Amino acid sequence: NEALIKIPYEFNIPKIGDTVKALDRKGDVKGDAKVIRVVKEKDKTAVVSIAVKKNLAMEVRNIRC
Repeated sequence: NEALIKIPYEFNIPKIGDTVKALDRKGDVKGDAKVIRVVKEKDKTAVVSIAVKKNLAMEVRNIRC
C-alpha cells in the first residue's frame, strides 16, 4: 500500500526511519513520508528514498525535514 520514491536532496539530510513532510510541486504538504534509505557519496548529491501512500506517488516531488 506504499510507493517508494527516490529524491535528490542537498539540505539537512534526514536519517533512516525519520518521518518527513512530503511536498507536491507547489510546495504544499501532501502527507507524511518515512525515510527508508539515504545514499550519500563524497562530493555528490544525496539520494533520499521515502515511502508514501501509493495514491500520492505521482504527486510527491520533494520533502521537508
